[in-house]
Parts: sequence; C-alpha cells; structure tokens
Amino acid sequence: MTSQKAEAYLQLGRSCRLQGRLSEAETALRQALECDPQNGGVRFELGALYLGQNRFIEAAAEFERAIAIDPHMKGAHGQLGRIYRGQGRSSEAEAALNKALELDPQDGGVRFELGVLYECQGKFLQAAVEFEKIIAMDPNHGGAYRQLGRICRRQGRSSEAEAALNKALEFDAQDGGARFELCVLYESQSKFLKAAAELEKTIAIDPNHGWAHFQLGRIYRRQGRLSEAATEFERAIAIDPHDAEAHLCLGQLHLRLGQWAGAEAEFQRAASLSPDKEGAYIGLWAAYRGQERTVEAGAALAKAMAITPMSAMACTELWDRLDRDRAIGGDVKEPPRERVFCLLPWMHLHVRMDGLVRPCCIWRGPPLADIRASSLDELCNSAGMKALRSDMMSGRPVAGCGQCYEDERFGFRSMRQKKNIEWAHHRGRERLTAPDGTLPRLPAVFLDLRFSNACNLRCRTCDSTQSSAWAADARALSMRVGGGPIQKPYDDWDRLWRQLQPLLEEGIEEIHFVGGEPLIMEEHYRILDFLIARKRKDVRLHYSTNFSTLRFQDWDVIGLWSHFRNVHVVASLDGSGRRGEYIRKGLRWEAVVANREEMLRRCPDVVFSIAVALSIFNALHLPDFHREWVEKGFIHCDALALNRVLTPEIYRTQVLSAGLKQQVLESYQRHRESFLDADGIPARDFAAAARFMAAEDRSGLLPEFVAMTRRLDRLRGEDCREVFPELAALFEATE
Repeated sequence: MTSQKAEAYLQLGRSCRLQGRLSEAETALRQALECDPQNGGVRFELGALYLGQNRFIEAAAEFERAIAIDPHMKGAHGQLGRIYRGQGRSSEAEAALNKALELDPQDGGVRFELGVLYECQGKFLQAAVEFEKIIAMDPNHGGAYRQLGRICRRQGRSSEAEAALNKALEFDAQDGGARFELCVLYESQSKFLKAAAELEKTIAIDPNHGWAHFQLGRIYRRQGRLSEAATEFERAIAIDPHDAEAHLCLGQLHLRLGQWAGAEAEFQRAASLSPDKEGAYIGLWAAYRGQERTVEAGAALAKAMAITPMSAMACTELWDRLDRDRAIGGDVKEPPRERVFCLLPWMHLHVRMDGLVRPCCIWRGPPLADIRASSLDELCNSAGMKALRSDMMSGRPVAGCGQCYEDERFGFRSMRQKKNIEWAHHRGRERLTAPDGTLPRLPAVFLDLRFSNACNLRCRTCDSTQSSAWAADARALSMRVGGGPIQKPYDDWDRLWRQLQPLLEEGIEEIHFVGGEPLIMEEHYRILDFLIARKRKDVRLHYSTNFSTLRFQDWDVIGLWSHFRNVHVVASLDGSGRRGEYIRKGLRWEAVVANREEMLRRCPDVVFSIAVALSIFNALHLPDFHREWVEKGFIHCDALALNRVLTPEIYRTQVLSAGLKQQVLESYQRHRESFLDADGIPARDFAAAARFMAAEDRSGLLPEFVAMTRRLDRLRGEDCREVFPELAALFEATE
C-alpha cells in the first residue's frame, strides 16, 4: 500500500512539474519519499525538478541518491554528468557521461554532452568522434553538425567545417551558433563577401541582433568601408549600449580618421565598461598623443601596462623606446609614428601564390588587393594600401602588423625593425604621400612575387597551400586542398611578364625568391636570364629555399649567381641527419651537405645563412645543430635565425610538457653561455625563443599533436619516437 501511495504521489509530482506548478510538484514528491525513501524514480524526478530551477547542488544530490539506489539508472548518470560539466568538475562529468553511454549507447543527448565536454577540454579528436556517432544515429541532428563544424574549423579542416555548418543551417536556418561559426570560418579564409552575406541574413531574420551588426562592422572595416563600418558599430551600440567591444571598435575607426575627440569618447566609454581590459587604455594613449596631451597619454599607457605588462602594443612602444635610448645614449622623445612605422608599404610588393597582395609576408590582416584583378600600378594605391600608409603616418598601431609587435615583445628582431634599417636610404618616401595614403608612383624597389606553391618537400609544419607536394598527403588525411596541387598568382603569364619587365629593367633593387621552392620554378630562371641580358648585376637576389637542389632542367643556379654582385641564400633547415629529413619530408641530408660544399667551392662570396622553423620537434636539439654547422665551417656563428612556428598551433614549442620545457631552457642557457657571442643575433634569438616558449602553457594540445603525428607517421611509414626519443614520453602520456 505504501508503495502504491508513493507511485501516486510520483505521478502527481511529475504532472505538476510538467505543467509548471513547481511548488506543488515538490510537495507531492516529498510526500512520495515519506512513503518510500528508497524509490529511485522519485529521487530522479526531484533532481529533474531542482535542475529545472537551476538548483544544481540539490539536483546533483538527488541524482547521486538515485544512483545509489539503482546504479543502472542511465538518466541519473547523464543528468549528473551535465551538472558536473557546468560546475567545472570535468573528470567526474566524463565518468558519469561515459557510464550513461555504457548503459545506453544510443542516447544522443548524453553523447552530445560528452562531445561538448571533450571540446571544452581541448580533446578535439575525441569530441569529433562523438558528434560523428550522433550524426550516424540521427542524420538530421543539426546541433551535432554545428559542433562538428566548429571543431573542424579549429583544426584547420576548412572544407569539412564549411560542409558541416551548412548542413546545420539546412536543418535550422535560425541556428545563430552555426551562422557565427560559418562567419568566423569565412573571415579566416579572407572570404569577406561570404562572411558579410551570412551576417546580413542574420540581420534580416533579426534586425536587433547586436552581435551580427558588430561582426559586419568588423568586416566592413577590414575592407576599408569605414563609414559603413561605423554605422554598424553604432547600431550594435544602440542595441546594447554596454557593448564594450563595439565602443572600442568605433573608437579605433575614429582614430583612423583622425577624429581624436570622438575616439577619446568611445575609448572612455569602453574603459568604464571593461576597466580590466587594456585595449581601451591603449586607444586613449593614441587619442591623447594625437591631441599632444602627453601627460594623459602617459597615464593611459601606464594603466594598460598595469593590466597586461606583456601587452603587445604597450610593450612594443616601450621596447622600441628603450632600444633607441640605448643606441643613442639619451632620453629621446620620438613621434608616435616611429613606434609603428615600417617602410615596406612604400617600396615593396608581396604577392602570394593565390594572387592576393599583402604589405609583407607575415601580415596578419586581410589581403589588400588581388593581382588578378589589378595591374601592378594599381596595386600600389589600392584602398587597403592607402589606408595602411595613412595609419602608419598618423602613428596608429595596425592590427595586421601584430607579428612584428609580438616579435619585439619577446625580444626577436622584428621584420619591421630589420627592413627599416636595410632600406633606410629610402626614408623620405613617406613625404611624397598624400594624407589619404596615395603614392604618386609605383613603390616597388623590393619585389616578393611568389610564382607558385610548386615544391618537392612535404614539411611537417607546412600544408598544401604552401607546398604542392603536400596535396596527396592532405587528401589522404581528409584535409583541405584548395585550388588544386599547383597554385599560381596569375591567369595570364604574358600579361604579368609585360608588367614586370619595366620594373626589372630599372628601379628594382632587390627580389626575394620564395616558394613553394623557388629553385624549381621556371619563372625564377626566366627573371635571372632577363636581368643578365640587361646587365642588371646590381639587383640583389635573396632566397628562401629548402636547399635540396641547385639545378633545374638545364639551369645551373650557381652559374647564374656568378653574374650578380649580391646574392643571399637563406636555407630553411630544421635539423641535421634523420631529424632534418623527418621534419622536411623528401629531403636527402647527403644532398644538403653536398650542396653546401659545392657552394663553398664555386661561389664562396655568396652570403649563406640558415632560417630554422622552431617547433615542438626540434626545440631541444637546435643548439647541437647550430654548433655542428658552425664547427664544420658551413655557416658563421651569427648566420642563424629562429622563426617561431605559430600555425598549426599543435607544433608550437609552447605545447611541450613542463619537464621538456625545462630541458630546452637549460639547453639554450648552456648554448648562450658556452658558444654564442652575448651581443649576437643568435644569442638574442635563443633568449627570445625561451621567453616565447615559457609565456604560455598549451600542453592541452598534446593529445591533438600526438594524434596528428601518428596519422602522418602511419601514412609516411615513419615513427616520431625513433627520430626524436625525447618526445616519446609525450606519446606515452596520452595513451
């Protein structure tokens, strides 16, 4: 009889809960427990009631009691896992959710929750597996497609991400999360028209969608459509006056337009809304400097640095100032623009193999033009190039220049600093520039035109966009292969060649040959033949090469170099012997050594140096490689530069475990103390590399690193642990 009464109260409580009569539901369920305290169903229903009221601690207690009564109650395990995840108790959440799936492998809701948990933990491969299982069970599960698309985007699997996100929107066109991810994906691919289209669809559905207005403003700003960008930011602020980011972006637009008072007002508002963020104070610093309010500018900068001492912009300004003070020996106050000024936009063209034009090879912003749609003369004064020059002349920090700011922050000598020194004889060109950034003539005295991605190697830290040889591996790994194996920046070589010839005949001072691999590109040899025929021995040739070959078809590149006074070969080498061959797949180390010996015999006056892609693979043994090549007489001690691998993120040195990081730090310290000139570039680079590695802990990406390395090892018939035994522990830790 007691059991029957308990069941009656349970049914009443459940009915009241579903009708929203929550206090009556709780009363009925309490009465059920008085009749039968060991009724697991009542405990579960009471937990569900508390969960619906966000009474998470009480809900968890009831689900735990239900499981104690009936360990096979799958629903209680699943709900408990959700609560634990929300409380940040990840390991307990994972255990509970896996138990629920053990009891019912077909429970898509629990599997979805487990996938979200894995994603939050950075276990992207495991998360993807869970969402793929959900889709296999329910091909119409839009949420699973959305989550899978987001994971693919974060892994750099762009085509798969796009397909999954579009599938999610097929099932629910109102899915703001999927549309957000699709917009972020398109922005990362510089597909700004597509990104804008997605945002415009969102706004058409919901005109009061503040986030969509904000994102659309960001895209318009990148495209140089400043008035439209300002309108969108203003709309976002009208919808949510407390949107600090919108105020910040609107302030940055005012800065670009020289509207100091407007900028100051927006930055003040952003600072009041987010006083713990440095961005508004850096903006105030620039606005005050523009109005020559030096004291207030100093106070704003001090606030920014108090919040984030390693702030890129703030520390860049300080670092440059200290560098110049040491060089000049006094307290020198320089115009704001000197801290951000770079000569390259005044005398350089950088064209990637996709035809898109950027101010330099490490630019982090959107492309500024397309060589397929513009002539070389028009590229000089594209809207993006003019805006960039205008910003620099006004002393406004440029977001796309972030890598130089970051390099300077860690102590590397940035490209901006190096090029300002190398091309100092062209200072003054900015005085020819109109206020809107227009130049009266083509600035290309320094040309970096990448004729294709044709390459004979498949380097671990590369991809198919930079190396045609990577395409087959990328397909086998289901990675994106854009535009076919060979990509070229031109549709009509004869048209491009007609534009290049006047530059090559006069005006051009330096050409940077990069790939792909430039020494296996016919266009490279055609340019050298043309310069030799025109007796342009004065043109400086600069190479970034994998140094795998010195011959192509009938050309002998050393013979061609003999016609030029200034040739600099930078070999991209990441280690010696098997290690070098593993990282740069397809490289034969004996050929590299033979090529260097041949250069020393036939062209000893050609400048030779090494640029190392510093990664998780070679971080520990770089000092040994450096010492080996110096002692063999292959390079001068200072002829080594370290370039941080930043993408894919799984290859950053910051991903190393704490123990390996300590070994690396000790190795670099010994190398600096026992082998390097304390004032030399390598000493500074090794110190900067150590600071960069220690700046962040990204060891959460180790499972992803191990998984990708194993996949590629299986494909290539290699074993990372044999070549780099110091990394073996990383693999064991993830098993």
